[in-house]
Amino acid sequence: MIDSFLTTLDRADAEVLGNAPDRLFVRLDGFQLAGSSVLSDLSRIEGVARVEPGLRLGGTVMPGPGEKVKEFEVMIDFIDLNSSVWRPSIVHGRRPGNDSGGATAPNGRAAGVSGDPSGDAEPELLVSHKAADDLSVGPGDRIRIRHPNRDGVGYRWVESDVRVAGIHPNPYRFVVFMDLDQAMLVNAEGIYNFVQVQPEAGTDATTIQRALFHQPGVASVQPIASVTRNIRQRIYEFLDVLDVIKGVVLLLAVLIAFNSSSIAVDERAREHATMFAFGVPTRTVVGMAIAESACVGLAATATGVSVGLVLLHWIVSVLLPDTMPDLFVAVGVHHQTYLTAGLVGVVGVALAPLLTLRKLRHMPVPETLRVVE
Repeated sequence: MIDSFLTTLDRADAEVLGNAPDRLFVRLDGFQLAGSSVLSDLSRIEGVARVEPGLRLGGTVMPGPGEKVKEFEVMIDFIDLNSSVWRPSIVHGRRPGNDSGGATAPNGRAAGVSGDPSGDAEPELLVSHKAADDLSVGPGDRIRIRHPNRDGVGYRWVESDVRVAGIHPNPYRFVVFMDLDQAMLVNAEGIYNFVQVQPEAGTDATTIQRALFHQPGVASVQPIASVTRNIRQRIYEFLDVLDVIKGVVLLLAVLIAFNSSSIAVDERAREHATMFAFGVPTRTVVGMAIAESACVGLAATATGVSVGLVLLHWIVSVLLPDTMPDLFVAVGVHHQTYLTAGLVGVVGVALAPLLTLRKLRHMPVPETLRVVE
């Protein structure tokens, strides 16, 4: 399970970092107009190569009638989806705006956006693979989103049918992207509340982070990779505890194997004594016991790993969608895990007969072979 979570984080890192892993996410202390001085002030900081504004709002996906999934909250990022700095990958479909498409989705529902103030261009969005699976939608289908719509200096909640242009590979279900030009959906054209900053090559990102934080209108500055880095750090702290547990499991496996080997030596005492009487050396007897234990350990490890993989797939596909509905966990087992299982289940068990070497060396052969009638 830990391997699967780490694999999921690796995929999230690869998607979020892209070809600009050193960029910074600057959250502003409020909404700013495109012509304000905040953006120009940030771009004039030494070491800043490029700044790109964006608008982040919350919303709720409203499943249609008959769909099993419940409504869930999403984070809508209005960004430049044709940016040369970073843009989300597409695994299915296309980027919004690349093709105007028709006015009717494949499911037959008519086009139209409730709450769209202009009605000129149909807003489109990118959803995660997890969201698409839960909603049973694909490129060209429409989903209903409840989102804020600017009304003067305030806002009101409206529901809009928005077409799915494509699917991105981010494992978090709540991540939704729309092009910055389509902020008309929320009646917020030319308004932004965060900025992505790309440092110049060879520039210390920490120095730029400090310079950005002291700018007026900036609420927080953090590296784009900080979220997954913090999650990964917490998992590694948990792994420190699991290392102790793995050590205990290894010790228990060796003790159980030693106990089994000791019992086997007692039960097969006359067989071993017969071999000693015919001149078979002790190392050969111990080698045979090691080979037998290795075969048993190999069969047990293969069975355990196979059952574990079946259980892992069941947990990921059946349990996690209910307990962690906002995260798509990819099944993945690292080579180190198989190696650990092999060391515990095969090598540890195979070496257990070495602990019976003293008993075999001091075995009284005549007394062991004597039969009392």
